[in-house]
Amino acid sequence: MAITDDMLNKKLQRVIDDQRRAALKQALERGQREIVNRAKASAHVRADNRIILRAGENSVVDNRQLPHMPHGSRVVLSENVYQTLKSIADRTNQTRFETPFILMGHNEGQTVIFDKCETNATGNTDAYSASFDRHLSRKVSEFSSNAKEGEHKVLAHGHSHARIGNGYLNYSIADIDAYIKMHYDFPNIKDKVDMVGCLLTGGNFNFVFFDGNDTYRFDNVQVCDQNGRIINQLPCFGPDVMTLARARNMDLQNV
Repeated sequence: MAITDDMLNKKLQRVIDDQRRAALKQALERGQREIVNRAKASAHVRADNRIILRAGENSVVDNRQLPHMPHGSRVVLSENVYQTLKSIADRTNQTRFETPFILMGHNEGQTVIFDKCETNATGNTDAYSASFDRHLSRKVSEFSSNAKEGEHKVLAHGHSHARIGNGYLNYSIADIDAYIKMHYDFPNIKDKVDMVGCLLTGGNFNFVFFDGNDTYRFDNVQVCDQNGRIINQLPCFGPDVMTLARARNMDLQNV
């Protein structure tokens, strides 16, 4: 039987369709893995390892699900930065409005040092959002554009969470996504500036770092004086009152 162009075209189309199906299958599998990973990050694990899900981008990320930075890693804040962050946290607790800010500094080995803080020039009037205004966006661009390779510059994308009732909310999935998105959206940052996330909540100074694969938590946050001497150890990643209470009400283990 003679091989016609029509037969060849159909065979070629089947090959293309097979390749498309394979690519789609891989994409769906990657997406499913991501959904599972995010679900685990916003879930409690029972003693029998069953996952209890809380769906949605505002689901609270259980601190215990975040891997730890290598031993010896730490964040050090100058006294001025510490006082500014404390004021932001106090104001948030009074007004219930989330406040965005950025921290600027550098790293020395495993130590990240922040000596400058900028917050929204116009303030914030949204209890559920902490978007950057033009002032903060401009500061981010200036910092990343002026950074030079080898300077080990570090930028923190931060915001505060208000107290709700008798509890505080930790990172949400959307918060973690915002740090990851910033890592990719600013090429100057990706090439020349290390990016971390900061959340002020419940008296805790929570810092995370995204390395391109996973998001890690800092377990050591300190304050230094003008001479670089450590003068205060700050709480970080303490238990979230609301999350623990909800877990106990649901008779979950490991809380």
